[in-house]
Amino acid sequence: MRSKVSIVFAKDGKRIEIEVEVLDHIGVEDLVQFSLNDQGIAFGKKLPDGEESFPVKDRDAKKGKVYSAPLISELIEAFNLDFSNKTTISFQEVLYLDNDGTPVAFVLIKHLSQPRAEAEQHEVQPEEEICDTSAFPEEAEVQVDVTEHLQLDQAQDRDRDLDE
Repeated sequence: MRSKVSIVFAKDGKRIEIEVEVLDHIGVEDLVQFSLNDQGIAFGKKLPDGEESFPVKDRDAKKGKVYSAPLISELIEAFNLDFSNKTTISFQEVLYLDNDGTPVAFVLIKHLSQPRAEAEQHEVQPEEEICDTSAFPEEAEVQVDVTEHLQLDQAQDRDRDLDE
């Protein structure tokens, strides 16, 4: 499975790479906003608490790139990401949410912030899929208040209620 989103910490640039299909789905062409919570990262064209928009550069047929050393540093600190033996951490699953008519993408990162021993005990490896979204509809129509830091647990409860 191809990665949808990658966090890159390399000499040639600290960046987030987002598959064009994901950017198109959330209506992002040239500017994107990000919001973090304790579960992961949300991004979209316009977020209620989005104070800064980042330019999407080098958008080709596969991925758009958002270069921002401060954003990558914030992600590393917030989720205790370890780039000591790699330059890229990739995510294959994206959850699509609806925030008052505005499409938002969400990537679960929480599992990577577990201590190494705990992650190995649960057989969670950063290179593998970390979020099984097979239980979610293709496009989850979930109302999420991003200003309250995308309370993912509530969104998952709503999805379960829709499935029942």
